Amino acid sequence: MSVLLRSDEAKETASLFTFLAYMLNNKPDELLLEKLRENYKSDSSDSVEIEQFWQKYKDSESSEIVQDLSVEWARLFRGTVKKQKPPYAGIYISKDGLGTEIMLSLKYMYDSHGFIPAKQDRMDYLGTMLDFLAGLLESYALSTEKEQTDEANRCLATLKELCLKYITPWLERFVNQTLTNTDNPLYRDYMFTLLESVGNISDVLKQKM
Repeated sequence: MSVLLRSDEAKETASLFTFLAYMLNNKPDELLLEKLRENYKSDSSDSVEIEQFWQKYKDSESSEIVQDLSVEWARLFRGTVKKQKPPYAGIYISKDGLGTEIMLSLKYMYDSHGFIPAKQDRMDYLGTMLDFLAGLLESYALSTEKEQTDEANRCLATLKELCLKYITPWLERFVNQTLTNTDNPLYRDYMFTLLESVGNISDVLKQKM
């Protein structure tokens, strides 16, 4: 069986997208804060801005940091300010600025793979799509291990449609808008990671299919 990604590569990429989806789907809490702190302590490549962020809050209670991150999370990802469009595909790429057809198409796509969104939201919310993307990669990895060629190819076809039709056409615009509207280094770093990660998997899909 000729594979697009090795099973271990697909699983590792799925884990990354699970985290990226979690950041969008969940309001920051103390558990997430601890994960971010652990990553900061173990990552020597953090920017000066991120270093300064943690120094700013070095004497603060965790609840204070969580509160500040939560306010920014709502502002950037939930549409609480007019100048920041929330990350719904339909808002960015539909003709009517709503995207009913896009939501219906995505619901059909989710249903065909047995995917049930963990959070109640529109089908075209970026966090939901990233969660689905992670699930597809995990299914692809399992099918590859079992040499189930047809199922692996079905996952790949859906991955390609999801990335190239519903995410990449508008993602860079959303990222650039967000980078303009926040000076929080954690969210800025998240945006760069998000754009790079989606770009990497999309490039692989383009090359092989």
